[in-house]
Amino acid sequence: MEVHHHAHTERKKFTYYLWEFLMLFIAVFCGFLAENLREHVVEIKKEKQYISSLVRDIKADTTMLRGIQKRYEIANRKVDTLILLLKSNERNLETCKIYYLARTITFSYGTFLPEDQTLQQLKSSGNLRLVHDSQIVDRIGSYYQLYTELNNGGPGQLLSRYRHDVSLLTPELFDMIVFDKMFSSDSLFNQFHNLDSCREKPVLFSNDPVIINKICGSYSYLKVAAKAIMTLWIPKMLGRAESLLANIKREYHID
Repeated sequence: MEVHHHAHTERKKFTYYLWEFLMLFIAVFCGFLAENLREHVVEIKKEKQYISSLVRDIKADTTMLRGIQKRYEIANRKVDTLILLLKSNERNLETCKIYYLARTITFSYGTFLPEDQTLQQLKSSGNLRLVHDSQIVDRIGSYYQLYTELNNGGPGQLLSRYRHDVSLLTPELFDMIVFDKMFSSDSLFNQFHNLDSCREKPVLFSNDPVIINKICGSYSYLKVAAKAIMTLWIPKMLGRAESLLANIKREYHID
């Protein structure tokens, strides 16, 4: 009977297994590095997209602020004219102009609503961490905090309150049907604006000096709040906006 001898496989050296392990480790590690690099590139791209969007928001804010500043200046001059007319003994001869001013002034004092969609997206998605410069993050927070301070306890809140006060006092002196018709008919509104074509003068409900003084006082308070916003808050907000844009431009090379 033949005896078969089994061939013995030569045992591989320890260095072979060590080399195999090192090759596998290097392959996995390189894959890990490649994935991290890819994620880093994606995050950098997202960061630049968010920053570009934020720049557009802030530029839109500066345009809005300058527009509001101009509207407030015009509205405050209208308040001066309205108070002068209401205090005049000839007020009943100027009712077309009085009605026109009273109806349009409060609409000239717009509210402050910043373009903060990008900031809200950054917060809600947790991507605020993508903004790598902590100083810019702080400046962004500081900029938008001004709007919160303005509207919650600042002159912006007072402005809203005085507008409300004016609206409550208005029916004591003005015919609300006339007000309604002024904005439901362009031709009638233009008649009030153009005194030469204002043939049928509306009537003031009272010539009581107490009521007149009360209404003039409400408009005066409205003007003071608007002036505080124009001269103090808007320049401050524009300054922070311009400073923030300059920092972003320097860091991200965005125009």
